[in-house]
Amino acid sequence: INKEEKLRNYIKGFSKTLTAFSGGVDSALVAFISATELGERALAVLADSASLKRDDLRLAKDFCRLFSMQLQLIETSELANWDYVANTKQRCYYCKQTLYEAMLPLKKSFDAEVIFNGANLDDMNEYRPGMQAASVHGVRSPLQIAGFAKKDVRALAEKLGLPNFQKPASPCLASRIAHRIPVTKERLLLVEQAEAYLNNFYKSYAPKNLRVRLLPKLKAGIEIEARLLPVLQKDFKTINKKLLELKFSSVQLKQYQLGGA
Repeated sequence: INKEEKLRNYIKGFSKTLTAFSGGVDSALVAFISATELGERALAVLADSASLKRDDLRLAKDFCRLFSMQLQLIETSELANWDYVANTKQRCYYCKQTLYEAMLPLKKSFDAEVIFNGANLDDMNEYRPGMQAASVHGVRSPLQIAGFAKKDVRALAEKLGLPNFQKPASPCLASRIAHRIPVTKERLLLVEQAEAYLNNFYKSYAPKNLRVRLLPKLKAGIEIEARLLPVLQKDFKTINKKLLELKFSSVQLKQYQLGGA
């Protein structure tokens, strides 16, 4: 039995499921297989929060529309939780805790047997406090159970014709704010605006890895993949002017490190 069969067999062993769906390839694959195997007994759940890029929200909606998948948007209130706002290294725990708690009433009303997430085997090798929250709330990780590493996820997503099979990792906007700088709507929007500007500026280059970090004293740290660093340096005067207009105090550049959140 191969990994895809293991995944399908595991998922169809449940009567009804909810999938915590972010729009990324991992949770998209779980949601897609769930919808394929269970039909209307599977529901994808997307948290529409201030830390979700509007572009990622649009792509997630488009994905579900494309495959006629059931999607439920819920609002989460992590910004009302000081433990999250404080932005320590445990921030992801409080984020996921808020998400899973917000999903519980829906789980009850939908009569779902289980909540799934999109964690894969590679996530077990990284510091992921959000996985602790999943464990506390009994959330299952079908990809891990079926033995999927990230490369396996992308390979199966491509085979199944999922349009986001090459989508780069897109961690939430809060991950761009340096630890101990409180997370606020204004700071999340500032980062989103800066990244949207840069992605549009380099649209013809199709950057896969681009981050704008919000550093102490409102400094912007732009991280971009190595092949675009010289281009960014050439355009730095224009970019610097725009980011200062957005109210960053200064701008610095660095090469993107693979695996960075």
